[in-house]
Amino acid sequence: MEDLELNIGKITIPYRVVESPKATRKRLILTPYNMEVRVPRGTPTLDVKKFLGSKEKWIVQSWDELRSKVALDVFPSRFSPGSKIMKWGRFVRLDVRKSPDVSEVKVSGGAPILVEIPENSNWEEKEEEIAKAVTIVLIDRLKDAITGLVEQHSNKLSSPKTWSISKSSDKWGYCSGDGNLGFHWQLVCCPKSVLEYVVVHELAHLTHRTHNEDFWSLVRSVLPNYELQKKWLEVDGARIAAHREP
Repeated sequence: MEDLELNIGKITIPYRVVESPKATRKRLILTPYNMEVRVPRGTPTLDVKKFLGSKEKWIVQSWDELRSKVALDVFPSRFSPGSKIMKWGRFVRLDVRKSPDVSEVKVSGGAPILVEIPENSNWEEKEEEIAKAVTIVLIDRLKDAITGLVEQHSNKLSSPKTWSISKSSDKWGYCSGDGNLGFHWQLVCCPKSVLEYVVVHELAHLTHRTHNEDFWSLVRSVLPNYELQKKWLEVDGARIAAHREP
């Protein structure tokens, strides 16, 4: 079965077409992570596409409803002392302190994440600055991690022309036709082993554009147990509200 994608507006839903000798009609099985299209054996591809087109409204409504039930807010509603942010697959606490040594918000990206604010201020009036400063530090940590992984695996795979971190993409990673890679900034919320899988996945696309057998063999040659990280993205990663940002 080939892995496919259904694009409806800004929504991308992974799906597979399953031909069943016992099926007498077309039907959809939708989960928060993907969709299965069950059809009678021999159903033409064009008929499958027409069927999906006729169900777009139901698919979007059901997809949003299912995902909302399992959504995981990796950022707090308020950037206050004690709030928690997901970093490398686990929640870490914000430790907000007043300091006479700083004139603006300063963030150290450890665990907990130390946030220093001017002594004559309070976190409420600095909340927007705290959110921006924390985001910048997290993205810097992600850049460092991706840089190391690209350098580590490029010798066995291929080297991208360039790579970047995106806030606008609706995918964890992508490989453009001209050899440029992109990674979603909320990968910093995922375990580092999952980040490594995404980087290897996109580097492998520089050699094999599609998810064919050769592609997965190449990924497996680098990460023999990649299925574990792939599953994490499908289950836990799907709970991260990737459109959300502070």
